[in-house]
Amino acid sequence: MQMVEQGKLKLDTPASDVYAPLKDTKVLVGWADDGKPITRPPKRPITLRHLLTHTAGFAYELWSPDISSTRKAMNIPGIGSCQNVALTTP
Repeated sequence: MQMVEQGKLKLDTPASDVYAPLKDTKVLVGWADDGKPITRPPKRPITLRHLLTHTAGFAYELWSPDISSTRKAMNIPGIGSCQNVALTTP
């Protein structure tokens, strides 16, 4: 927020400009017959505003069985692991 106040960042800046791996984030849209997740790119970039207001679409597997299943199918740690790779999942 200090950088926003200083004019160095804008809240509607794509978050991938600050953290490049967010550019590859996918949205879960369903499941294939073989049990693998079906994903698509987001309709618009995730912004700093989305991250700050918790509207970027990231979910905790604790509250969503779909997210838990997706993470297991893709062998990706949960968001609570505090590993950066957890931010690159649908």
